[in-house]
Amino acid sequence: MCNKNTLAFPTYSHYLWALSLLFLLRVIGQLTQRLNSVSWLPPLEVWQGSSLPYGLMLTSQIIILAVMIRITRKHAADCVQKNPIKGKWLLTLGALYFFSMSARLVIGFANLSTLPWFHKSLPAFFHLVLATFVLSLAAFHMDWICKNNKLDVSEGLQ
Repeated sequence: MCNKNTLAFPTYSHYLWALSLLFLLRVIGQLTQRLNSVSWLPPLEVWQGSSLPYGLMLTSQIIILAVMIRITRKHAADCVQKNPIKGKWLLTLGALYFFSMSARLVIGFANLSTLPWFHKSLPAFFHLVLATFVLSLAAFHMDWICKNNKLDVSEGLQ
């Protein structure tokens, strides 16, 4: 733990954990359908939003998940310094990512559903989860959330 006398605002780290869990469920869902298809999950072809080979996709998903978990653990342990410059970069990247995946969904539902990339809404939804994670980090660094987010544990001990 970085700051032994403070606890990070739990709602923020819980939010990052929830987004990480959602992405983990995506990885597990697709892997389950790949290894042993079950009827209560969408078919494997619905999970695949690109022409990337599954092995490469799984590897990249595991790396993304590891990065998400590492970032979330640092936030939960209050080991992250706010950096407005980093926040602006994250906001720009996250907004572009979020709006492009939102457009993918809207266009797919509206008129280009015949094209596979637009037709597959499940991968686009999970891209929105990742974009929301990036936007959440931007909000933290730009100090839009978590103002006065520390509870001084030593106060309660006196």
